[in-house]
Amino acid sequence: MDGIVQQRCKNDCCLASLCMYSNEDYANLLSLFDGHDFESIGLTEEQISDAMRKINDKKIHIYHDKFPLGQRAILIVKSLNVSGSYHCVFWNGYEVLDPLTGRQDKKTYTTKFLLTNLSNFASALFQLS
Repeated sequence: MDGIVQQRCKNDCCLASLCMYSNEDYANLLSLFDGHDFESIGLTEEQISDAMRKINDKKIHIYHDKFPLGQRAILIVKSLNVSGSYHCVFWNGYEVLDPLTGRQDKKTYTTKFLLTNLSNFASALFQLS
């Protein structure tokens, strides 16, 4: 799976980012969150790291103070669309892939914007190769 996996509902940015991170199909990963209501609420860091562990049984690293240049990661960033909220994007090690890309009604992260606004960065979740 290459390219951007778009969000399908209001709060599934983490699920779409997990698809890009793991190269797994959306429906397969959705089954990891049986019963989760993505229309109402997104995922926590703990839920994301648990899913990453289930996909690939490796230790999950979470950094709040270090940006993972050169390392694939799911980034938690400040939302550009909902004040006081957070958003997940996929970082392939060199560029941002935002699940909101292509939605005309939404602001999206680009690599240049994120790297020039690192104060928007909250945390990175990744597994070492």
